[in-house]
Amino acid sequence: MCGFMGIVSKNKFTIEQIDRFGKLAVPISVRGPDSEGEYVNESQKIWLKHFRLSIIGTPEQGKQPSVKNDSTTSLVFNGEIYNYKKLSDDFLEETSYSDTAALHKLLDSDDVFSVLDATDGPYAIGYTNEEKNKLILARDRFGEKPLYVSYLESYVVFGSHQCEVANVSSFLRHDKVSLNNIAIKSFLSLGMIASPLSIFNNVEKLLPGQILTIDISNNSYFGNVSSIKIPIKNKKNIYKENEFDNIFHSSISNRFVADTDVSIYLSGGIDSSCVALGAKVQGIDFETFTLGFPGSSFDESIEASRFAKKLKVKHNVVNSSPDALVDFFLQQSSVSDFPIADSSTLPLGLLCSNVSNHFKVAISGDGGDELFYGYNKYIYARFLQNNYLFSFICRTLPQIPGGLVTLTRLLNLTGISKTNTINKLEKMISLASNKSLHANYFSTISKDSFLLSDSDALDIFNKLNKVVNDKGSHLSSWLRDMDINVLLPESLLVKSDSASMSCGMELRSPFLNKDLKFFSDDSGPQRNLEKLNGKHVLKRYIGRHIPAYNFMPKKGFGAPLTLMKVRIENELDRSLMDNTLTFIREFDEEFYNRLLQSLLKDTNWLLSFRLHSLSIWLNKKGFL
Repeated sequence: MCGFMGIVSKNKFTIEQIDRFGKLAVPISVRGPDSEGEYVNESQKIWLKHFRLSIIGTPEQGKQPSVKNDSTTSLVFNGEIYNYKKLSDDFLEETSYSDTAALHKLLDSDDVFSVLDATDGPYAIGYTNEEKNKLILARDRFGEKPLYVSYLESYVVFGSHQCEVANVSSFLRHDKVSLNNIAIKSFLSLGMIASPLSIFNNVEKLLPGQILTIDISNNSYFGNVSSIKIPIKNKKNIYKENEFDNIFHSSISNRFVADTDVSIYLSGGIDSSCVALGAKVQGIDFETFTLGFPGSSFDESIEASRFAKKLKVKHNVVNSSPDALVDFFLQQSSVSDFPIADSSTLPLGLLCSNVSNHFKVAISGDGGDELFYGYNKYIYARFLQNNYLFSFICRTLPQIPGGLVTLTRLLNLTGISKTNTINKLEKMISLASNKSLHANYFSTISKDSFLLSDSDALDIFNKLNKVVNDKGSHLSSWLRDMDINVLLPESLLVKSDSASMSCGMELRSPFLNKDLKFFSDDSGPQRNLEKLNGKHVLKRYIGRHIPAYNFMPKKGFGAPLTLMKVRIENELDRSLMDNTLTFIREFDEEFYNRLLQSLLKDTNWLLSFRLHSLSIWLNKKGFL
């Protein structure tokens, strides 16, 4: 992957401004340690800076900023276009030797929507065409790569890092950078800051799949001229096993397109195991890696090693410890573009840091849970929607003395997981009844969502991608589409991007593929949740190649927070957190009171972790 920044102005830049832009952009270099390039157009109204992580093409072929057509068009882009050769054949009828060169020519063809709709791979794009007086900003449909923009009276600033976009915007406004209060509340309560919000005022994050076209003749902001959304097809409810194999194998082989060796992260769970199996079936040579915590309940290296042995591939275990995670947390919190919300960023980042000594690219199973109905909430939603009498009983019994005991006994007979069952069913019942969709959806992704006031939750919800705000008739499908549009890009993929970019590495996932999403849509909850069993399609795939293989419950690349707690609290200056709490109290005392009450219970250390992370970040950025 790479990082970039760009500025388009109504007026000619001064020499002092250009020098300042270059200095302010330096922190983005962590995303592209191999080379850098800078471009200022002839009229000195367009400035572009790019930092490259070299994966596809020679240094000259992949050079950015890319400038063509007698310097009338220019491109900066972060990402990988896996199918760039096919796109060149289909749209240009010629062969390209790098995805950068292919993408630039394709965008010059002026059929931007069709080109990006056919693209397989993550991207954030800044493209200028001086003849047509337009700036195009675009983000991939799954939201794998970030892209931020700030609109000023005489400038448009855009880039891969919100901090640097905010700093340049502040420099051009001759004003201080200010924080977005609703974003801070969202970070603490939901563990994410959902697009189009960023943590700063005057900076927005493009939605997944969004294309913006801006008239640079006078910098009047058009808005969303055309937009790519995650495709939703009419569900045929036809499950064709050979169709899945073909699509999945093609996506895996595309993720191995690189001019460097590629590895696979194997967690021991179904998603990453499917990826490793799919590569092995195709005869691809690769090594697998997992993170181990010897003697800890978080250690999944044994299960990952067992599956790797079954595939007969070289497997590597990177052993870690809570102290190593704390060291990584303290280091990254100081330099990150945003505060760390998800504690599992730490083990993933530590794994990337070790693997990057040998590989620039790794493949993961990100997106498998969302595309193929892997969460228990999808099972609960489908069960309730298909059992009206039971749904009525679930609503009624808890209101009767002794009813909860009776309800628990009934649930045991259904075979549904008993972990937090009552609480989860209550959420599904409320969602099925169309009650407070915003609050009830957020409660399915974070147990701290109650910290938000109803008006704040509704405000955040209404800013989300509108394509899935209509719940329709299938609650499980609606939940899954919401997760694909919200939870995946705004939380899980943020973790993957920040963990890999922190050490100049690229992380790819075969599940984040348009055609695979089409297939899962066609299969629907009927096939994906067959016999109330999530990820049925993926389990059938493994069963066809490795009959009777039994998976242990997946732990994921989790972090042992309770073991880290004492050292983090000892390492950090308590006054930092006190200052952060005071800062929060000044702009929302009701939120502060709910936050403080939850912290005093001393049982919610994930919330404490987020507050510590926010405090370190605010202090390093000069806000405390």
